[in-house]
Amino acid sequence: MPEEILVSREGAVCRIQINRPAVKNAITMNCYQLMANAINAADADADVRVLLLGGVDGNFTSGNDLTDFASGKVELDESSPASQYMEALMQCSKPVIAAVDGVAVGIGVTTLLHCDLVYADASAKLAMPFNSLGLCGEFGSTYLLPRMTGRAQAMELMLFGEVFDGEKAKALGIVVDVVENVQAHALERAQTLAKQPPISTRVNKQLMTSSGQQDLRPIIKNESRRFAEGLKGSEFLEAVTAFTEKRAPVFS
Repeated sequence: MPEEILVSREGAVCRIQINRPAVKNAITMNCYQLMANAINAADADADVRVLLLGGVDGNFTSGNDLTDFASGKVELDESSPASQYMEALMQCSKPVIAAVDGVAVGIGVTTLLHCDLVYADASAKLAMPFNSLGLCGEFGSTYLLPRMTGRAQAMELMLFGEVFDGEKAKALGIVVDVVENVQAHALERAQTLAKQPPISTRVNKQLMTSSGQQDLRPIIKNESRRFAEGLKGSEFLEAVTAFTEKRAPVFS
């Protein structure tokens, strides 16, 4: 069975890639655990100065694996793999860069909101379809998104869940730049950043993110509770059923 997460080194850059190309890198609980482990290991490795996140085969991630999440066995408490992944990402002391090609859906966009630098290419298609699935935003997205894009834009992205491209993501401040070869460009940026003074780089990251993270804790806890309730609700069941039956959902 192929490894679901690929971890490699490019000098002082640790590249972490989701490796489930058959489902456009949809994320399972096992993926979350492996990514959490990889981020924590890279953060603890003195030879790693920058982390680079991405997906294989031309996609970042199509979001949570709905089969996994519809099983009824998913928990979103602080010990869950998903929570461990997000905690690892939030607490990482080193810069985290994301390279986005293809789809970045749901948790894919939420992940970008927590990264320090995000680059995309012309193929990037982003969406936050939480409301469309009968769910709320997760892991601080309801806090970070309006502060990044403005309240009105955040409302449109979250309530409609429509697809938007890399250029719009750049205009909204989610993406730094849209480039031709995002994987090569992001790696070059990561390698250049890895040559900067490592202590001051970490200090500057910490200073620019610490105040927001203090506010995030209670919000994430509330989001997780409401998200878990949504997973057990009739709207999520109808959304998943309609998706598998290839029809439009009907919310009465």
